[in-house]
Amino acid sequence: MRKLLLCISLCFPPALLGSDEHPACTDTTHDWFSHTTDRLREIAHSCRSALFGDLNYHRAYYRDLVSEGAATSSLINYSRSESRANFSAYSFHMLLTEQMARHYFPTTDGLLNFLISEYENKNEIAELWLRGYNNLANRLSELQTRRTVTE
Repeated sequence: MRKLLLCISLCFPPALLGSDEHPACTDTTHDWFSHTTDRLREIAHSCRSALFGDLNYHRAYYRDLVSEGAATSSLINYSRSESRANFSAYSFHMLLTEQMARHYFPTTDGLLNFLISEYENKNEIAELWLRGYNNLANRLSELQTRRTVTE
């Protein structure tokens, strides 16, 4: 009996047996905007795939940065600085990256690796802008742009 149960559990993929994994852990096109950042982190923690977990974590962090940027934009000094324009460009860039990457990376692994890399790089720059390190953020952005052009 144990051998039969072992064979069934190893022979049939979890998708056929009713996987308890969240759709965001298996589908890159899942509507992640419908979840709160806390829920995205819970989903990231529950994913069996480390790549999907990382992607959901970075999406949650992106949403945190966008919320913080919106709250900060109401401050007088921040709204007059170039950081507001830079931050808007960051937000727009990430949304475009999500949409366009699907067309350039036919494999799921390639898509996940690209999106994770973009989120890591752009989230770091956005955080520097939010914290007032504009020169450092601009320099890092410039270096990443040069690296992308030469690759």
